[in-house]
Amino acid sequence: MLEGVQHHATRMINGLKKVPYEERLRLMDLPTLSYIRLRGDSIETYKLVHGKYLVNWSSLLPLADESSTMVGYKET
Repeated sequence: MLEGVQHHATRMINGLKKVPYEERLRLMDLPTLSYIRLRGDSIETYKLVHGKYLVNWSSLLPLADESSTMVGYKET
């Protein structure tokens, strides 16, 4: 829904109504909403992993123990 709003808003600029959406974003120097979401997710993950929140992140993102990884695995 939010992307639809951005599509509509970028069409409102004079001279850009018939320009493809990706081109309008490039001309207006705007990132795509999928890029913004990915960037935000990356920032939040960094904050969780580096203790920027007072939360036990290990319960949210449990790390695999050594027995479930391929440490020391040798292909036969």
